[in-house]
Amino acid sequence: MKITESGAILFRNTMSITDGHLDGFRKAIAQAVAFTEEHGPQLMVEVFIDEERMLA
Repeated sequence: MKITESGAILFRNTMSITDGHLDGFRKAIAQAVAFTEEHGPQLMVEVFIDEERMLA
């Protein structure tokens, strides 16, 4: 976590995706991001998936 000069908090997280669960993970992340964008105070939510390393 990092607090920027503007006072914004940046949070970076790495998640491992279990083999065979990539499609379910994508659906769950899409739902979580949509919910957060609609209801949360966050300015931005981004998720990057590295399929080769099975990390997000």
